Amino acid sequence: MATRFSNSVSLKAAEKGTNYSITLVCCTSYNDKENTGGISIQCLENTQLSTCMTVSDEALQSASLQCVRQAFILARKAGATSVRIAIDSDYIYNVYTKWLENWKKCNYILSSGKRVANLDLILDIDQKCSDIQTQFQLLKQNDVYIITGKRLAKSVYTH
Repeated sequence: MATRFSNSVSLKAAEKGTNYSITLVCCTSYNDKENTGGISIQCLENTQLSTCMTVSDEALQSASLQCVRQAFILARKAGATSVRIAIDSDYIYNVYTKWLENWKKCNYILSSGKRVANLDLILDIDQKCSDIQTQFQLLKQNDVYIITGKRLAKSVYTH
């Protein structure tokens, strides 16, 4: 069974008809001392779809998952049939391009015997994108979209 996730860095342009492709840059900023953070989602094709919001959570990984979850909610509202999620999180990238299929086979139990962390969010994202062709792109920390996104994410909880 082929996975609907891909680690390919290129998306074909939307074809004529019902296909609609968007690129969403997902960023998080987190303050451990105050246990708060922000997420930003930038839509490169339509800035009106871009958004920022605060998150309060115990782990940056969870905030990153919440950001990707919100990105799929935006993609669905926009009517996208394919989406590229551009992120700077190795964890998120690996979850959806390497680990998820193996976790499913092992009933979400790691080799250490522990259950996969943040499983509820991971499965919620998996369900939300079940009918959207998805590709993940890992961006470097110094990428202009990541720098801008982190500033936007930080602005929602520092003002």
